[in-house]
Amino acid sequence: MALSLNPKELKNSLRKKDFPASTRYALSQIEMICSANFGRPQSLHNTDLASELIAEFVFYEIDRRGMRNHEKPTHIHQLRLLTIFCDFFSVPTIDEASKNAVFMLLFTSTNQERAKLLVKLVSLAMHVGNSQVLRATGVQMQQLSCTSQYSLQLAQAVVSDFIILLPDAASKLKDMPKISPLFTANFLTAITEMYFNTESTDLKPPPKILLEVITQWVENYNNVCTAALSENLQPALPTGAIPMPAITPYAGLIKWCVLSPLYETDPEVNRLYSTLHLCLLNSLFKHDWNQNEGNLISVQALTAIIHLINQKQCNEEQKEKSIVKLAQIISVALFAKSIYGNMRKI
Repeated sequence: MALSLNPKELKNSLRKKDFPASTRYALSQIEMICSANFGRPQSLHNTDLASELIAEFVFYEIDRRGMRNHEKPTHIHQLRLLTIFCDFFSVPTIDEASKNAVFMLLFTSTNQERAKLLVKLVSLAMHVGNSQVLRATGVQMQQLSCTSQYSLQLAQAVVSDFIILLPDAASKLKDMPKISPLFTANFLTAITEMYFNTESTDLKPPPKILLEVITQWVENYNNVCTAALSENLQPALPTGAIPMPAITPYAGLIKWCVLSPLYETDPEVNRLYSTLHLCLLNSLFKHDWNQNEGNLISVQALTAIIHLINQKQCNEEQKEKSIVKLAQIISVALFAKSIYGNMRKI
């Protein structure tokens, strides 16, 4: 679909409108720009035009002369903008790639102010169950890598600013894997990188409420860990974009469960880890390795866990519990043909 106005006329038309009408109209025109490239790579001219419209009429970062707007939006303005985003992405479309192209232009990996707004948008989408916004976020996370700084910062902020503060979070978020399997799987992968992080001097365990939420997801939705593997992202991406490989949360969740006896003393929390551990074993046992080629857990990830067990100063009983958990995981994963790498290194 082509634009009805040339770029100059379009901008002049938008400047005659007030917020929120200007933003709604701008988003529809940006989607048209992205749709106009359907079947061929996005042109630099169209990308620049879309980015200019976003900066001036969506986020109000610049004025009509292209000068930086230093006035910060009010909380009411932000709330209305979030509502506009939810409405825009919820409109049914046969061209998911165009909607995702708009999302990627809106929330680039280099703009920190937009990243803060994205945290609020994702939190709102999780709270109200907006599957379209969550799916677009899941696609973006996978394309940039679930372990990238972008994805980790997003996941960390959603956890600290929303999940931990949400009363009865486990109950209210229990159906997230059903509402948006791709987002939940990629969000899980990012979360597992945040705790018991081997690159940090402090191997911090996850908060109890987060552990409850994740345990419930894995317990009730057996395939949540492999949801991203079963997705074909090509139709969801702009023409010319290459789908990035999915990274499952198995390695991170296994690390949590195996290290928990070494770091956790609360009996209730340990019961949660035990439940999660059993759910992971069940998930691996039922995994269709023919479909996903068995690339779920790397030998490198397992050897890193062994190293963490060995270097931890604790009593032998604690270490034995960790080793037993790891041995169970390896045994089931070998049976399910879910480990890749040189097994001689374990």
